[in-house]
Amino acid sequence: MAYTGYTRDGTYWTLRKRGKWYLVLRLRSGSYAEVERYGWYRKAGAAATAVGALTYAVAISEATELIRDGLQQRLDEMGLGAIPKPDRSPAAPPEDADDGDLSLDEE
Repeated sequence: MAYTGYTRDGTYWTLRKRGKWYLVLRLRSGSYAEVERYGWYRKAGAAATAVGALTYAVAISEATELIRDGLQQRLDEMGLGAIPKPDRSPAAPPEDADDGDLSLDEE
């Protein structure tokens, strides 16, 4: 895998020097098309720190999504994550349902 291919959406954060300024931006891997600009920095160190922080944020977000999706899949396989579907929509009560008090407290 190329160093620019580390995100699921095929983009990566980087910086480009323009005169005395450094632009932090996100590019599409392969085509190098600009996807998003984050901001301009006077110092290379600050720009590089921003690239690192933005890359880390993407990695955390993607890892969290993968873990959540995998966990939900495993729970569903075990029958623990699924919520039973109701027999009827809440907007259409059955004709034979009691119209009485919906309180669950037994007094």
